[in-house]
Formats: sequence, C-alpha cells, structure tokens
Amino acid sequence: MPSLSQRLLPRFAVLTVVLLYLVVIAGAVVRATGSGMGCPDWPRCFGRLIPPTSVSRIPPEFMEKFRTEGHGNLTHTWVEFINRLLGALSGLSTAITLVLATIAARARRLSWRVPLVLLSGLVIFGIVAWLGKVVVDTSLAPRKVTVHFLGGLALVSAAVIALVMIRPGRPVPVSFSLRWHLIVAAAFLVLQIFLGTQVREAVDQLAAGDCCDGRLEHHLGIPLVWHRVGAIGVLTLIAIAFFRLKFSSHSDDAAPVLVTLLGLLVCAEYGIGVVLIMAELPAFLQPVHLVIATALHGMLLALLLRSRLQMPPAATNLALA
Repeated sequence: MPSLSQRLLPRFAVLTVVLLYLVVIAGAVVRATGSGMGCPDWPRCFGRLIPPTSVSRIPPEFMEKFRTEGHGNLTHTWVEFINRLLGALSGLSTAITLVLATIAARARRLSWRVPLVLLSGLVIFGIVAWLGKVVVDTSLAPRKVTVHFLGGLALVSAAVIALVMIRPGRPVPVSFSLRWHLIVAAAFLVLQIFLGTQVREAVDQLAAGDCCDGRLEHHLGIPLVWHRVGAIGVLTLIAIAFFRLKFSSHSDDAAPVLVTLLGLLVCAEYGIGVVLIMAELPAFLQPVHLVIATALHGMLLALLLRSRLQMPPAATNLALA
C-alpha cells in the first residue's frame, strides 16, 4: 500500500496549484478595488500580524499613509491582507509538497526532477515575496508591479509542471508538428501576457480622467497596438491547435476536458478583450482578463506536458517488423 507521504503528495500538489490561482484572483481583486496600498508596510500590516478592525486602532505613525495611499478605507486593508494571507498559504503548501516529494524520491518512488522543480518554485516564491515588499515600498510603481506579476506567473508554471509530473494522467497523443504547434502557441501566449502588462503600465501612468474619449491608441500608444495584433495571433494559434486536438484520428484517446477547457478559455479571453476595447478599458474587467490569461497559460502548459508523440502507422509497422 502507498505510504502516507505518497497519498498526501498529489493532494498537496493540487492544493498548491489551487492556492496559487486563488492568489492570482486575489491580486486581481486588489487591482480592481485599488487596494494595493491597503497595508502600508510589509510583511506586516500596520506593524501587526492581523490588521486593525477599526480606524481608531491604527498606529499614529501609519495614519498619514493610510489617509493618502490607503484612501482611508479599511476595506482596502483587508482585501490586501487576504491576498497576502493566500500568498503565505501557497508558500507553505509548496514547502510541504517539496518535503513529501523528497521523501518519495528518496524511496525511489518518484523522479528527483519533481523535488528540483518544487525547489525552484520555492526559490521563485521567495523572490516574488521580496518583490511584493518592493512594490509596497515604491507605492505600486507600474514597472515593479509588472515584474512582481511575471514572477508569480513563473511560480504558477513551476507548480503546474510539478503537478503534471506527480499526476501525469492519460497521455495526449500528438504528431511532431502538433507538438511544435503547442510549443509555439505557449510561447506566443507568454509574449502576449507580457504585452498586456505593458498596456497595464500605460494605463497606470495615465492621470485620472485622461482616458479615453474613443481614442485608445492615442492614449496608450504602441503597447496597445501590439497587444491587439498579438491577440489575433494567439487566438489563431490556439484555435487551430484546438481543432487539431479535437478532431484528430486519436481524439478518443486525448484529454477531452483539457482540450475543451482550452477552447472555452481562449474564446472567453478574446471576447473579454474585445469588450475591453469597445468599453474603453473598464477597471473591473481588466483583472478578469488577466486571470483568464493566467488560467489559459496553465491549461496550455499542462496539455503540452501531457502530450506524447504518436508514431505514424508506417513507422509503427516498420518498428514491429
């Protein structure tokens, strides 16, 4: 029978991925509500482990920052605190998963590559946590926010890779050309996410009321133009990959849930992008756009990791002969 560590390992691997995506969602809520400076210090909040529940309990040395950068609203404080709490829980879950994977690898029941991936994820977590402090210290400088997010995306990627290695599931048979198609689509998606962060930086640097009067390109410039071009490219690449996977000769053996979700997510992401442009970038839709992009990245990465080259019939017959 599997040991306790072997039974717990896949559960904690799933928990880590879930928590990291919750952190992405919480970060999106922080941005949508303007709560980034809800806690004026780091890693504590107003110098405490638990933030104050009333304005009268805020220490005097933090009061000026609370009224200016924190907007004088404790709701922002608790939104930011929940974001940090979820981040801490995801780091703890990553560390526990690493310990369990190391035990399994030492017992020769798991490849040592899994603990190495998790260790790299834990190192990235430390860097992302430090970047969180930098973001707070610089009062949400747009470039620092971008680096912080990209570090979080790398952390999610490491967790997804570890999860697929621990729970590989049924392989998805693909041809050589389709494997490279998925690789190119994944690379273009990461580039598109980066271009999206450049658009967000341009938005953050605008003064209140400056955007947009039906002239988005005028206000946001080249980043928006490239992001719109990239959106068409990513949609085309992933849509073709979806149909190739869905209607290939080996579609019965493929991962139907992953493939279906891939198609649904790319349609939702492009649709929200269109609405964002038409409605001139409403604040509440921007984080939704980002969360779906991150989910699409994880889905495409998992699908790519589960893909296995399928030998053509002629090559199979030759091998058998």
